[in-house]
Amino acid sequence: MKKWQLCLMCAIVAMLCSCSTIRHTAHTAPVNTTVTTFTVADLDVSPQKSTKTYSWSYNPFRRVSIETVKTNTTAQMLNEVGADILVEPEYIVEKRGLFRGGSVTVIGFPAKFTGFHTMTPEEAEIVKNASAGQDKKNRRHKRFWIF
Repeated sequence: MKKWQLCLMCAIVAMLCSCSTIRHTAHTAPVNTTVTTFTVADLDVSPQKSTKTYSWSYNPFRRVSIETVKTNTTAQMLNEVGADILVEPEYIVEKRGLFRGGSVTVIGFPAKFTGFHTMTPEEAEIVKNASAGQDKKNRRHKRFWIF
């Protein structure tokens, strides 16, 4: 067989083998169900604030948003102190001007999760009352008068 005939046969076999059909053996219907469980976490909050500062100089080839720098600096600080979350975080962003860089300082109380448990009815009532108070507060500020 000639070389071009062999290539032609391989192409035909490949095209015939690559086609397939999809067969459905049953019809399916979507199920709109949501399962929700509320979990409460206990926190062990450090009594001292931790601080971490990240400084950078201008680099035209590296464009990173301030939000990304804040998130990464917070993650580095939590990793250094062995914490899971930062309570009451404060961010101090200083820009030194065009083409000069800047710095981000993260300050807060590191905390570690110590235990998880299912929400009790008493805790659910506390959350309900707290969110109801927040709703009243928001409704009060949304009123306006037209004269």
